[in-house]
Amino acid sequence: MDASSGSTSPLAVIGPQFCASHPVQLIFKKKIRGVKRRSFTATDASAGNVIYETKSPWSNLRKRSTLFDVASGNPLVSIQKKVLNAHGQWQVFIGGSFDPKDLLFTVEKTKIVQFKSKLNIFLASNTGKDVCDFTIEGTFLTRSCKVYKGDSSMVIAQMAANFCMVGNADEQEKQYQR
Repeated sequence: MDASSGSTSPLAVIGPQFCASHPVQLIFKKKIRGVKRRSFTATDASAGNVIYETKSPWSNLRKRSTLFDVASGNPLVSIQKKVLNAHGQWQVFIGGSFDPKDLLFTVEKTKIVQFKSKLNIFLASNTGKDVCDFTIEGTFLTRSCKVYKGDSSMVIAQMAANFCMVGNADEQEKQYQR
């Protein structure tokens, strides 16, 4: 529900096809591929098929990564860490672009040192950044978080980890069910 308008329609940041009216269980896997190279996949727990995958270039000085829709092979968003920023700002762009005109939103830590993570999300249209559009609060220890509409207490999404190790000792992967 969009609190500002009172509407019950989902608030689509990337596109309405990524909004669901019911909880969706995804399994996230992180794979380490060499020195400082890692990739992530998101699998639909009900169907068992990989639906999203990240890819990063081998030379990755700006910490760039792109999230792909596996079925179509199309890039959904591209992510890069903003350099020389004390608050650990990340920028998210539509598709495979890193062009400023394609900026969707930015993510910023609320404090430089945090024991419990709190991130503010500002949509590209929110140029003043007086009030954030979304807030994410969570902990790395429990691998869980909640997403709030703006700076309110209205929860619009949440993730809770169901952590397990799978595979043999040579091919262990971490699975996080969200």
